[in-house]
Amino acid sequence: MDKILIVRLSALGDIIHAIPAQQLLHAHLPDSQIDWLSEPRYVPLLQCVPGVRKVWAIDLGKWAGSSETPHLFDLLKSLRREGFTAVIDFQGLLKSALLARIAGRGRVTGFR
Repeated sequence: MDKILIVRLSALGDIIHAIPAQQLLHAHLPDSQIDWLSEPRYVPLLQCVPGVRKVWAIDLGKWAGSSETPHLFDLLKSLRREGFTAVIDFQGLLKSALLARIAGRGRVTGFR
């Protein structure tokens, strides 16, 4: 089974624009597991999207230099343990690229 992680952290409009791509993936790979990595405020929306198994919440602004840092490392370890065969970075920023590389053991695709 393919395990796919979508990384689109923020910007409501951009998340909404990424949903059709996720829906196409789900339609063409119905037996795959598709997860999404996003900021906490978008979790309720993404949990309503058909074909999204799990939404992983990450708040990068909250953890920077705070007591939340150990929680971030736990989240990254958990993502890594999932063994995603593909990670798709729809964000195209340094922070999303780093998260995609950390989370993915397989192929990472996205904007350069």
